[in-house]
Amino acid sequence: MLKKNLPLIIRVLVSALFLLSAFAKLYPTPMYGITKVFEEGQLIPMGFSESLVPYISRLIIAIEFFIAFAILQKNYLKKLVIPVSILMLFVFSLHLAYSIFLGDSENCGCFGELIPMSPIQALIKNIITLGVLGYLYKNTPDDNANSCSKLSIQFLSILQY
Repeated sequence: MLKKNLPLIIRVLVSALFLLSAFAKLYPTPMYGITKVFEEGQLIPMGFSESLVPYISRLIIAIEFFIAFAILQKNYLKKLVIPVSILMLFVFSLHLAYSIFLGDSENCGCFGELIPMSPIQALIKNIITLGVLGYLYKNTPDDNANSCSKLSIQFLSILQY
């Protein structure tokens, strides 16, 4: 029974993880969380241009919201949603590994200031999540009845926030 329901349980947990990550970047207030914590504390020190940072920060948060909602649906789950989730976590993991290499041990910002995590803690979380997503990808059947329009509308709706 558990093996039958495990993919659904994983999808709900991964959705909750991405939803928490997106909301946490808006903590304690959206303006403070995005501008002070995420943009000034994370993206600008990474070398992003100050003129691009507002767009990049909001795009990352929008993608996290999108993944949180899209992973619960069947539309392009195996073809798009899981691979995008894996790619995003992989890129973040590369950044975390680089931060660890440089000796950084301060809050990585993965969950904003809501849940402070060191880069090594965040990397371990990402590796576990990547493993879980790999299992989910392997155990998700191909769905030929995908709706690109539903997925597109969902993503565009999230970008509007």
